[in-house]
Order: sequence, then C-alpha cells, then structure tokens
Amino acid sequence: MALGGNALLQRGEVPEAEIQEKHVSAAVEALVPLARDHDLLITHGNGPQVGLLALESSRDPSLPHPYPFDVLGAQTQGMIGYFLLQAFENALPGQEVVSLICQTLVDPADPAFAHPTKFVGPEYTRVEGRRMAQLRGWDIRPDGKTWRRVVPSPEPLTPIEMPTIRMLVGNGAIVICSGGGGIPVRRGVDGLLHGVEAVIDKDLTALLLARELGADALLLLTDVANVETDFGTDRARPIFHTTPEALRAEPFPEGSMGPKVDAACRFVEATGNRACIGRLDDAVGLLNGTSGTVVEPAHDPTKEPAMTSTTSRSAHRIVVGIDGSLSSEAALNWALRQADLTGSTLEAVMTWEWPTVGGLGMATPTDFDPKGDAQHVLDDAIASAEPGHDHVSIESKIVGGPAGMALVEASRGADLLVVGSRGHNELVSVLLGSVSEHCVTHAHSPVLVVRAGEEPEDAD
Repeated sequence: MALGGNALLQRGEVPEAEIQEKHVSAAVEALVPLARDHDLLITHGNGPQVGLLALESSRDPSLPHPYPFDVLGAQTQGMIGYFLLQAFENALPGQEVVSLICQTLVDPADPAFAHPTKFVGPEYTRVEGRRMAQLRGWDIRPDGKTWRRVVPSPEPLTPIEMPTIRMLVGNGAIVICSGGGGIPVRRGVDGLLHGVEAVIDKDLTALLLARELGADALLLLTDVANVETDFGTDRARPIFHTTPEALRAEPFPEGSMGPKVDAACRFVEATGNRACIGRLDDAVGLLNGTSGTVVEPAHDPTKEPAMTSTTSRSAHRIVVGIDGSLSSEAALNWALRQADLTGSTLEAVMTWEWPTVGGLGMATPTDFDPKGDAQHVLDDAIASAEPGHDHVSIESKIVGGPAGMALVEASRGADLLVVGSRGHNELVSVLLGSVSEHCVTHAHSPVLVVRAGEEPEDAD
C-alpha cells in the first residue's frame, strides 16, 4: 500500500513534527486491523516534507548551494520511516517491523526531466507562486485551487533493494520502504550508482513493489474519499467501482491523481487483482470493496467459466505447497491420502519469481520463462504422485511471488495446509528462513509439515 504525503500532513497545516507524528499514529491505527490478517508492505509519499526541506536548504546562508533532491528524499525516508516504525511497534508489540532507506533506479534520459509534474512543498496563492518562481527559479503550477512547486518525476525502473524487501516480507515482517518512491538513482557507465535530482512518484513505485511480490491487492491511500471526475469543480462526481478501461477514458491531473489512476490500472491489468484508491481512514473498507474507488478487471459475459472438476468443489479443501523437492513430493503424497480419506478437494500450489541479483537489473535470456518452468515442475509432481487416488479432485495453481506469502494466502478457508520441511534450494532456505516456519506462524488454517521419508504425526 502507498500512503499519500498529504494523508500524513493535511493541506495547509504547519509541518511540525508533532502534527505529523499525530497523523502517523492515526494512520497506523487505521492499518492495524489489516496488519493482523495480512502481510503488509508500506511505501509513503514525501511531497510536503521534501518540499519543506528544499525550501529550508535554499534559504540556509551557511550552504554554498542547496542539498540535492536525492539527499533530501533520503532524509524524508528516515523521518517518516521512523514515525511509522515506532507507531507500528507500539500498536503491535511483538510484530517484526522494519523501515528501510531505499533507492530506485531511473533512466537519466527519461523525458520527464524536461517536463516537471510532481508537486512538492507548501501551497501558495497565485501571486505568491509567481513570486517564488521568479525568486527561486522554480516551476510553479496549479494544484486544485492553490499553486505549488513541481519537479521532474521520472518513471521508476526497479527498486535497488528488492531482494532485501522480498526476504523481509517473506519472513512476515511489516516492511516500510521506498518512501517518496525511493531515492532516485542512475547507474553510470562505470556500473556505480549516482543520485539524481528528481522525485519519483510513490504510487508507481508501489505498483512495481506489488507486482514483484505478487501482492493480492494494491491500496493507494490519500486524503480524498474517491477518485472524482472533474475534480475541483462544481461538476465533480465520485467514482465507486470501475475498470482500467473506463478509468483511462477520464482525464486526471498529471501531478496528483493521474499517477494513482495510472498505477491502479497497470496493477489490475498486469495481475487481474484489485486496486483501490481512497481515504486512509477507510483502508479496511477499501480492501473489502465497500469504500473508495475500486478498480477491477472488466467482466466479459461472453466468456463462460471452463467446466473443470472444481466446478462442483467439495466443501473440504486441503492445500499443498509444491516446489519439486523431495519433501514437497512427500507432502503431496500425504495430502493425496488425506484428501482420499476425507473426501476433500486438493489444491496444489507452486510459486515462481523473476530473479533479482543485488539490484543490478541483469538481463535474462529471451527464452527464460520462470512461470512456465514452474508449471512444468507442478505438472510433473502431480503426474508422478502416489497412484491409487484417481478420484481425488486436484486443482493446480501457479502463483507469482514469495512461496511463504502465497501459501499463507491460499490457506484462507482451507481445512489444512501441507508443506515440506525444506524448499528445493537448501541454501536459500537457511538464509531466508524456512517457508514452512513462515506458514506455521502466519497461516489461516492448521499446518502440517512433512519431512521426506517420514510420516507426520499431527498438524501444527
């Protein structure tokens, strides 16, 4: 989810630390119900905060020149991340919470550098805005009924710290990261990272993070209840439920609601999952589809659902995690026998991820297909499973994202989750923590862990 900078500092408010801490505490209070039932990754805006720091830096007589925007962005990540970190730890004692300083790779040739659109800093009247533009050399544009400074906002390419983020989320931590869209950096011809004078839109970075992690939903939280047509005019009308196609047909301001709409549409189109835009206080209602603007794929009435063995699905369901390892084969065979005994449907889940090597953005072969490879492993596992259970209904499911998160989500409404004791890659299992341990800790159903060559005694 992405928290808007204006949701943490209301329009026109004095940007005192105490005021922002108060808003952060209220924000966390609204998110705690979600944190109890879901894995959360949170990014946040920093427009008001980074604009304030830029103004202070430009006025500081002791500095020969102002601090660059990448450095200011890092400062806001530390400040807002600290507020959120402390508020979550106070609200959820014992829950692991981590706040990261994160960089985001951008293209230095991005045309956005020639066309600033991202609003930062305080609001001005039209006269004040023109005076600041002349005095500071800033680009000033209208933001609703007021005027604000705009800076370049290039397209985010990849979060540099993605492997670390994935590891932490996979182990059940609430992760606060990529504040302000991440610190904008470019990679030079020497392969080294260098800061860039820009501010990345946090909603587009949230889209990248959600897509990379295989998130079930993307929440874009701000200070307005809904996306509106003709925002800021007497003709404004809220949008409640919509599709990417319908939403793209409406014009929205580039520097404010435009990126939110773009991120929501792209997430839904890429994943088929729900994206929601609305007020931070309505976070639970947004996820449930009862508040805000909910964006979902268009339903095609001409396409009837395929007739499969799951159409008349059993009331009982067992989920088993597959990864090609010996322990997952043992888990599948045990789950098959249990499904046979109880008349349950068996759901075999295999996950896949695009590899990320230290944020280098390394190229992969054109024929590289991790999703297809995962499908082959799953099909082979089912085909070679213990014989004699032909009448058990097996539903195979391929899910993008970390295995632990996918299996925990699949356990919702299941009677039992069955997993192997070790994943296919023993080294990764040691370094990143056991998927089975994550499932035992976070699953929504009983969990049974099977070791290769051993019969389990009971469910955890």
